[in-house]
Amino acid sequence: MHMAPNRYSSAGCYHSMFFPAKKDDCSAMCDMDQSDYDRTAGDDSMYRTFFERSRDAIVLVSKEGRFITMNQAYLDLFGYTREELVGREVMRVYLDPSDRTRFQEEIEVRGFVRDYEGRFRRKNGSIIDCLSNTAVWRSNSGEVLGYWGIIRDVTERKRNEKRIQRYQAKLRALTSKLSLAEEKERRRIAADLHDSVGHSLSLDRKSVV
Repeated sequence: MHMAPNRYSSAGCYHSMFFPAKKDDCSAMCDMDQSDYDRTAGDDSMYRTFFERSRDAIVLVSKEGRFITMNQAYLDLFGYTREELVGREVMRVYLDPSDRTRFQEEIEVRGFVRDYEGRFRRKNGSIIDCLSNTAVWRSNSGEVLGYWGIIRDVTERKRNEKRIQRYQAKLRALTSKLSLAEEKERRRIAADLHDSVGHSLSLDRKSVV
């Protein structure tokens, strides 16, 4: 089994995940000014508790693409045990490897990604749609060590959106058919009225003659 490098298990890991060495790296995920950011330094155990008890799936991945740690919500979402993931390649949960490539390119440029949409594969083979909010994790010297992210399962929401889209498509088709039927009925009534009026006029002419 591939184990995570020792540098990832240094003190302050959980604090660094939520409050990276560079404040700008989490600017899109932490709405705070510099003074608030500076006041957050404290006991690492507070952030560990938040990490472990969060209902959102949280994961820390090395720059090389290997799992470092994750919380229970992440394990529950993907159906793995911690032992099955730590030190393993993160690619195992991606449905499309190119998603990981695009993700890494974007985060390397911006320092974070917000609401990044991707499809993942759970241990049982089922496919899930997720949104990720991710920021780089740096050492005190500014070196990029990896990426921490919060992942939310939006599979059911996507299914509901597709159902609504199908219903809307059916409604548009039904409305179009109804409009066509109404137009045909108007033409039929107009034709009948024209024939009736024409017949009446013909009889009137004959009676006059």
